[in-house]
Amino acid sequence: MLKESDIVDTVCNLLSEKKFKIECRSNTNQHGYDIIASKENETNKIELYIEAKGETSSRKDSANYGHTFSNSQIRVI
Repeated sequence: MLKESDIVDTVCNLLSEKKFKIECRSNTNQHGYDIIASKENETNKIELYIEAKGETSSRKDSANYGHTFSNSQIRVI
């Protein structure tokens, strides 16, 4: 099962490979965006504000701990 922290790690690694600067990266206990990243070139600046969702909670006291996504939570585009 993928935890939110797994998703954040993977997305940050991908963004770094694409030359984005990770401005802010939250842990699972913080509120707000999970990742804020930016990339600048001679003509513009791109800013990304990302909210990540994991399949299960990382907190053992959470009602979602150990549960996978239900069919209604999964969408393939």
